[in-house]
Parts: sequence; structure tokens; C-alpha cells
Amino acid sequence: GRTFYSEKKYQQAIEYTIKSREGRIKINDKGGIAYTYILESGCKQSLHRYNEASSDLKEAIAIQKEIGDKYGLQFSYSQIGLLFFNMKQYDLAPDNYILATIHRDNNTDDPERFASIFLSLNKISLENKFPQIVPVRWS
Repeated sequence: GRTFYSEKKYQQAIEYTIKSREGRIKINDKGGIAYTYILESGCKQSLHRYNEASSDLKEAIAIQKEIGDKYGLQFSYSQIGLLFFNMKQYDLAPDNYILATIHRDNNTDDPERFASIFLSLNKISLENKFPQIVPVRWS
């Protein structure tokens, strides 16, 4: 499915993603099942099938909540937030979350600036009573 997705053959990618999900259901791989919903959603977004894409992401979120996959939830929330942003339906995003990308070198290379951003995000998280999930990838 991912190969077809990278080749922009979205309908074929959906077909293989569904086959992958069927296999993951048989072995009870819930994290993998959620992942297939995310992949399928990306394909459907590319085909402008936004309502279907939203349903797929909601399925992924439900599974990720069930299994306690905080990293997966963070990713799914960012994807559904972007979906609703692209649809200009800002009020439809489920649950409370804020997506902040601070990957620019002027935000991360200066330790004082990075600490200030991190502390500000932490304050917002505490004030709004939802967790702060910080995936870090060093390059």
C-alpha cells in the first residue's frame, strides 16, 4: 500500500491497505490495524474524499485510545487536525489538542529559546488539562 501511495496510485494503495488490515485483524494486531486506517485516510485525503478520511482517522483514534498508544494518538490528532484545517472546518476536530511544530533551527538550536517554547507549551497543556506529547527525532 505504501508503495502505491508514494507513486500516487491512491486507489490501489487503499486496496492493499485494506488487505493488510484484514491480516492484522486475524492476528489481533490493534496497533497495526490503527496504522492501516491512518494510511487509508491519507489516500482518501489525496482523492478529496474527506468525509471517508475523517472516519478512518476516527477509527484509528478509537483503537489508539483503547490500547494506550500515546505516540500514535499524537500523530492521528495532527492528521485529523490538518484534515479539518484543509476542509476549513476548524470546529470539527475531536477532543482537545494543539499541534505545534518547532522544527526550525532558529527554534531548536538556541537552548534558551527552545526551553522558552517548551515551557510555554507546558503551561498551555496544564491550563487546558490535556497531556503534552513531545515526539523528538534527532537528525
